[in-house]
Amino acid sequence: MALLFPIFVSFAVLVLFYLFKILQNIRKANYYGSKIPGPPAHWLTGNMFMFQNETSHGLIKMMQEEAKKARDQGYSVIRFLLPGQLQVYPITGKATAKILESTTEIHKGESYDFFGPWIGGGLLVSVGERWKTHRKLITPSFHFAKLEGYFDVFNQESKILVDCLEKFFENGETVNLHPYINRCTLDVICETAMGTKVSAQFNHEH
Repeated sequence: MALLFPIFVSFAVLVLFYLFKILQNIRKANYYGSKIPGPPAHWLTGNMFMFQNETSHGLIKMMQEEAKKARDQGYSVIRFLLPGQLQVYPITGKATAKILESTTEIHKGESYDFFGPWIGGGLLVSVGERWKTHRKLITPSFHFAKLEGYFDVFNQESKILVDCLEKFFENGETVNLHPYINRCTLDVICETAMGTKVSAQFNHEH
């Protein structure tokens, strides 16, 4: 019994430390979240229960409605609170541009970890010196002035992608997006970089 007591105490200390860190994160998120417009939030659960019974489509619609309310009141950002996590979204073009054009605010949130296994450590998910190196290499090739001439291709292929996925939305069927996005990307790259239309979204043999 005497041997179990130190183990029990150590375990209790670890649990208390973990709970303290959670409460500390919640307190910090609530403090900064109170300064940003957003729907009413519970001090512990935040806006979590707003989302519990929503489908992905319903969730997006609800967030759009909240964003419209904030925009109508003259705000450029909106926040949602989850336990210990503050999520801030730009809701105007100017606010979005401010973030995307920044070369200092380049640290990504935890949600970006989801993309790591899919797209690797490229410009979208990297930070620090790696981000700066990739940005210097890519920016000249993807300058807005160069991309402007390809907007028709982007719009056309994106519309085809949406049409291909629409049948799954109507049926409520779960679908693996990876091959569809790959084929759309292939169509865009072949037509913009090589001037060749392969129609991979229709011809799945590519």
